[in-house]
Amino acid sequence: MNTRTRARLARTSFRCLAVANVLFAVLQIILAFSTGDSIHFALAAINTAGAAAAVFALETSR
Repeated sequence: MNTRTRARLARTSFRCLAVANVLFAVLQIILAFSTGDSIHFALAAINTAGAAAAVFALETSR
């Protein structure tokens, strides 16, 4: 596997990670509003930060 293929695979995995984190954060926000439980807001904040970190790593790796 050459360097270009590895870089493309890394970008794809970062995109998948960012999308998964955003979807999970949305789920946590829905759960927070439906249950009134503050732990879901904390988990949503953590997942949103994870998505932002993944997008930042993706954009700076180009």
